[in-house]
Amino acid sequence: MLLTQDYDAAQISNVDLDKKDKNAFSFKFGGIENLIINKGIVDILEGTKPAFNNRKINHLNENLN
Repeated sequence: MLLTQDYDAAQISNVDLDKKDKNAFSFKFGGIENLIINKGIVDILEGTKPAFNNRKINHLNENLN
């Protein structure tokens, strides 16, 4: 999965490569508020939503101590 953004992140491009389907590409475009795009962002940058939530909790705990 490749993730690109324009200057103000109003438009996100998500490109998938399916190696099982003769390296077929698929494209999705949208803003951060788009649930499919948002999930792709979280998966790429944070390693899935549970990992994101765990990291968020850890950072909050660190800041409170």
